[in-house]
Amino acid sequence: MSETFLFGQRGQEREKYMNRKNLMIREFQGHVRRLNENMDYDSKVLQDRFRTVVLGLLTEEQLAKVVEKGLSE
Repeated sequence: MSETFLFGQRGQEREKYMNRKNLMIREFQGHVRRLNENMDYDSKVLQDRFRTVVLGLLTEEQLAKVVEKGLSE
């Protein structure tokens, strides 16, 4: 038996409310997921830019030390 049959008009209203609520929750979760993906992308881009700037400021000797340290880890 469906909820509508058991509870009549109130059941239909509750079902519509729950459907709207669940739809809003799914939409919100989608927005949050997209924001997280964008933040992950943005933070990776910023990290890359930071590395580029820092590496650009290093002398050749300092850069060689950084590369050596990176290879040894």
